Amino acid sequence: MAKHRKTKYTLDNPFQRRRVRDVTLQGSDGPRRSLRGIDQVHAGIAVLMIAIGLFSVSLVLMDMVLNQWFASILSFSGSLLTIFGAWLLFDAVKERKSVDNLVRNAIMRALRHKN
Repeated sequence: MAKHRKTKYTLDNPFQRRRVRDVTLQGSDGPRRSLRGIDQVHAGIAVLMIAIGLFSVSLVLMDMVLNQWFASILSFSGSLLTIFGAWLLFDAVKERKSVDNLVRNAIMRALRHKN
């Protein structure tokens, strides 16, 4: 008889979600997640948006903008740009193409098109 490994998942629930990692590099300090599967265009644009937004807010905080109305508009737009860039970066990392997402999408597609 084969011994079963002890996991926190039970075998009687086949629909219980199991976490699958995308581990490509294994060093001495343990496994590291790779950046494969992340859309580089979205991630690059998101980092650029965050950098521009933080730069514009820092200009306002250092009193380099003399007009008060322009400083308020620049600060507000920089804050929104930073928040939207952070959200876009989170979305790009979250939607990575991993085995877990492929399996979940295949199951959902099979359930949706079930006769």
